[in-house]
Amino acid sequence: LHLDPDTEAVLARYSGKEGKPYLLLVKYPSTHHAKRAFGSFLNAYMPDAGESKIVRTENGTWTAADVYSTFVAVVLDVPSEGWARSLLEAQRAKLRVRR
Repeated sequence: LHLDPDTEAVLARYSGKEGKPYLLLVKYPSTHHAKRAFGSFLNAYMPDAGESKIVRTENGTWTAADVYSTFVAVVLDVPSEGWARSLLEAQRAKLRVRR
């Protein structure tokens, strides 16, 4: 994720009936830095995700990620694909970033 002194990050845990997924949100100094880190993360952690940016992991949960302007958002250990997509969309909306 190319974390360094110029990045800011937060890790949060959701609570739900189905499970307790994580949200990792990283802010980069520029869109260029965010896109580069996002590509690196996909290649290293989610190589099978392709264009969908979502993958089912070995433990049966879902991981999804996206880049929004200067932010990279990752949700981990999500019990369902739909919930993973919803969590990412909620982050995009909170950041007020257009698609």
